[in-house]
Amino acid sequence: MIKDIFMDKDRMKFTFKFSFIITFIVHLYFIVNSIKNTDSMWGAYYSNFDSSTVGRFTLAYLSGISSYFDLQYLNGLLSVLYISLTLVLLIELFDVKNKKLIVIFILLYSAFPSVSGTLTYSFLADAYFLSTLLIVLSVYLIKTFNGWLAIIIASLLIYVSLGTYQSNLAYVITLLVVLFIRDSLLVYKSIKLYIRGLLATIFGLILYVFHFKIFERTNNLTTYQGVNEAGNINLSTIIVAFKKAIETFVHYFFSLFEFVNLFEKLNFLFVFIIIIGLILILFKKNGGIFDYLKVIASLVIIPFSIFLIYFISPNVWYHNLMIHQMVFIYILGVIISDILLVKYEGRVYKIYNGFNFIVLCLIGFNLIVITNIYYDKLDTVNNQTYSLMTQVAYDIRNDDAYREDTPILLVGFPSRSLPPSNIYDEKTPPMSPGTNVDIVDQTTKFVNYINRFIGMKNPLAINETDLLDYYANEINNMAEWPNKDSIKIKEDVIIIKFPQ
Repeated sequence: MIKDIFMDKDRMKFTFKFSFIITFIVHLYFIVNSIKNTDSMWGAYYSNFDSSTVGRFTLAYLSGISSYFDLQYLNGLLSVLYISLTLVLLIELFDVKNKKLIVIFILLYSAFPSVSGTLTYSFLADAYFLSTLLIVLSVYLIKTFNGWLAIIIASLLIYVSLGTYQSNLAYVITLLVVLFIRDSLLVYKSIKLYIRGLLATIFGLILYVFHFKIFERTNNLTTYQGVNEAGNINLSTIIVAFKKAIETFVHYFFSLFEFVNLFEKLNFLFVFIIIIGLILILFKKNGGIFDYLKVIASLVIIPFSIFLIYFISPNVWYHNLMIHQMVFIYILGVIISDILLVKYEGRVYKIYNGFNFIVLCLIGFNLIVITNIYYDKLDTVNNQTYSLMTQVAYDIRNDDAYREDTPILLVGFPSRSLPPSNIYDEKTPPMSPGTNVDIVDQTTKFVNYINRFIGMKNPLAINETDLLDYYANEINNMAEWPNKDSIKIKEDVIIIKFPQ
């Protein structure tokens, strides 16, 4: 049985080795530096961590493998390990034979912006990447083994994965669609794999929905990302979902055809190359009209499978972490070149493969650049925030009425006191991780920051709304920080006013 699972040990070893090295190097800047994002401000340790209210019932268990600490280095290494194992299985699923293309596959996957976005959520990153590994493992098991036992195990893995991050549903569907395209470009194969894959996905989804409905009966779901409206589907929401999927896809991949940076320009060139490659393969294959229709229909489905969650939760907003399945568009380029290298000979194919390889390398290198731009901006925001908060803490402590036991009340947004950094956004695609400057955008995060990083001991003000109402007139007459009169210390609260 073990021999059946590991069919090509040499390729697996090669893939794992290069996956670990490349992924680690690409994200080295973040892994070895103490860089925090806005969610890091909730606290250093999530002792009672539970995301059930957002429908992530198994997230705490996968996160608990490491700890609930915001351990950037350890969780980063675990993430690299999970990504590497995922790539091993993906290479086997797509049966990529050329070693250069395997390396390009690894580079494109590991440097895709959603990976850096996920890593910036250090305390959850390893759990998210482990959930992706479980999704890919489920498909791999279905492809490797026949029978209901494989489908049942795969369904359980999918349930755990969806219970960690719901967008993994879009990931597994997109993976199956791209696998189907690959098989359609080769020779006619049985569709049993895809039937079993869909069955496992449906069963896993049913388990998740069952859990979701039971929890919903006795608990309040959050409005975050439209979780509380999941399942409220009708014809109107489906039409809106189709529109949103197309708009978001075009906006992310092509920037509405404004071509503001190299990312969109390379994507446009890549799509042109993909079309040529598909024509070359289908022309050489001499397939019937059904072969062409299968490929075309599958390509049309991809934007909707990527943004599948729009069809499930009408008011969902797509976060960068939710679009990693978009990387399979680039993987199509790898698949096409691998098929042409293995199946066909001729000068035209060699020229095409050479040009395609160069473009894929450029895309991969540009993704590395984008990743490090993300990290550089987040690092800059961290430094600016630390400087701002240090000065605020100094101003508070130097007030004669200051006491360590006085709670803090925040008015406005400290981040708006930071210098703008729009130059980063011009070089990166939308939904960028680390591009917002709201590390401390509310009182809770503000208090956690100054206590954790500055060394103060002031508690959070309770009954914040009541205090804001009680001191409304005085707050209206206060200047905004960094002006002298932006801080007022009363008997029961420290009021700090920032731009609103």
